[in-house]
Amino acid sequence: MSNKLGRNHPCHCGSEKKYKKCCLTKDERRAELKRRIATVSRKDLISGPYKKCSMCRENTFGVFIHTGGRGYLRECTTCGHKEEHSYPSIQKKIIYLDQFFISNIAKALDPQAQSHIKVLEQPFWIDAYTKLDILSKKNLTTCPDSSFHTDESLLSGDPPYKMLKRVYEHLSHGCTFYDYNTITRFQVQQHLENYIKGEPEKPLELDATTVIHGDPHEWRGGMGISINMRPYDGQLETIHQDRKAWYEGMKPVFERWQKEKGRDFMDWFNEEVSAFGKATIKAHVAFLEKRVSLSQKYADQTLAGQEHDIDLNDIFPPPSSQMIDDIIRIMKGRGVLDVQESYRKIAEYLQSKYIASIPTVHISSLLFAALARKAANGQKTYPNIGTITDVNAIASLLPYCDAMFVDNAMAALLNEQPLKKDIERYGTKIFCLNTKEQFLAYLDEIESTASPEHLAVVADSGGEVEPYMSLLINERQDEEDEDILESK
Repeated sequence: MSNKLGRNHPCHCGSEKKYKKCCLTKDERRAELKRRIATVSRKDLISGPYKKCSMCRENTFGVFIHTGGRGYLRECTTCGHKEEHSYPSIQKKIIYLDQFFISNIAKALDPQAQSHIKVLEQPFWIDAYTKLDILSKKNLTTCPDSSFHTDESLLSGDPPYKMLKRVYEHLSHGCTFYDYNTITRFQVQQHLENYIKGEPEKPLELDATTVIHGDPHEWRGGMGISINMRPYDGQLETIHQDRKAWYEGMKPVFERWQKEKGRDFMDWFNEEVSAFGKATIKAHVAFLEKRVSLSQKYADQTLAGQEHDIDLNDIFPPPSSQMIDDIIRIMKGRGVLDVQESYRKIAEYLQSKYIASIPTVHISSLLFAALARKAANGQKTYPNIGTITDVNAIASLLPYCDAMFVDNAMAALLNEQPLKKDIERYGTKIFCLNTKEQFLAYLDEIESTASPEHLAVVADSGGEVEPYMSLLINERQDEEDEDILESK
């Protein structure tokens, strides 16, 4: 007697529906997925473009699947003959895409997004994605993602986080900028070395490879790996709280700016530069005071029979303290061993005019001074809740990019004087929706200037390059397949 469930039998899931109208399709899909997984062989990982094998003379000499690196492997599916090929060294263009750019690309590629049809009415988004995807596959550009993308994607409702993550990871090929605080610390360390040597205004060496996880100039293959990281407990709440705290704290500052008629731009700029050192010292002192009282706090809780109310902010030092610890370490290496002397020099350094040479301080101070000038000149609307994210992203990442695509408001600030002149020292091209045609032309120029030798390697290792237009359709299908395989 067969135990096979009939199409018209009650479904095994207990829904009381007929099997064919309930779980049959899902069970068939599960069986097909398991069959595919079980039957994968090495030959399945070899693909075109195929060439004639030098050993067996068959036209089955393909490319073994690869993720990039120093070279690629050709292998014959008939006789197994292998040949290794090296990649030439390359220098890709590094392009940073603001979160709203990623969001609109996701909406354009995801038919289930609420704004899908509306976004498709603007051809720019598909045109831009197509060009960026092709340039990426031709190993001419890298669009690193960042913690700014992660945080803002987690807050998104449409498209959802996983769809946004899929887009920015697809274009970044595993390259991720370090966070704002880490980049600032690295710049402070390098600048302090110059300061100690008596060269406080010496330009820093701004090498993108030092602030990016992954090598942005490495050849990338056709296979990418993504880790499905879920937000940690309290992450969304922390992001919301931080953004809200900044927004509320910005209101009285903006209202003060509105009253400061007649102030010079450089007054606001110098004020912002000075605020960096003061805020760093203040945050560090607050942490030390909190740490001193920590043991008493836990003792009181123990005596009261209470569980310890552990706040990780009490235990782990804030970025300001990490920065000051770096400065102390560098000074010790230069012979400053006395603690009091060390702190005196820290205060002297962080409150000197020379920290304006630190790019994150320099750029953020310029942007806030520009906002102050607008307020004093009559702007009534407050900066929006995302302004601090935009300022931090631009201040920390711009010096390491060949180009950035930002929103119209930020691009307008960067094109004002004296910002425009000061920002030009970094050599970064700024694009926005108001200059979208120039952006597309810039992408075309990158492709048109690629060497014939480079393009020949691209063709041999990957064949004809096509944009991945079904990126998010397949992502949703993969999600469904994962759920099917995990379900019983």
